[in-house]
Amino acid sequence: MKKLLCLNDCCRLKKRSIDYNDMKRFLLTIILVTSIKLLVHAQDINLIKDYNKISSESELVSRLKGKKFFLDLWAPWCEPCKEEFKHSDTLFNELKKRDIVLLYVSLNFNVKEVDWKTDISTYNLKGFHVLANKELENSLTKLIWGHPGGYSIPRYLLISSTGKILLKDALSPDQGTKLYNQIDNVIK
Repeated sequence: MKKLLCLNDCCRLKKRSIDYNDMKRFLLTIILVTSIKLLVHAQDINLIKDYNKISSESELVSRLKGKKFFLDLWAPWCEPCKEEFKHSDTLFNELKKRDIVLLYVSLNFNVKEVDWKTDISTYNLKGFHVLANKELENSLTKLIWGHPGGYSIPRYLLISSTGKILLKDALSPDQGTKLYNQIDNVIK
């Protein structure tokens, strides 16, 4: 923001107008750089290492090394998924109290990695992240919906530290207390 004010002040002092396209490029650069910095420096946002090599739910579970996790299946094109992101901070904190990690898996392997990462940063999605490849997507959809390739999102699951599905159709984050009670009843 300081850079914008400085640019504006400098132009006023020199009695120059700012070219619209130059300003647009400048603003987009600032937004992109800021988004990348937020993603890189956000201590609670973790891209799972070599996520593009994970091809099954068992490999996914092994990456979380014996932790219970709440699985949020979404995609960058899914507006209902993004609506639920309004509750992501509260969800992250409530799960943390219960020693449960939050894992976001983006389905649709055709999504551009930059779009996926931009959404993670824009919505400040604290937790672990995987952009599913075709094999992982098929493995998850077969496990959850009974056949590879077809799915309905957003979808939420609670998985035990051993990989057992505790809740196959958990309530959505916008359900707040109802969701946390549902989780508490299962993990007791």
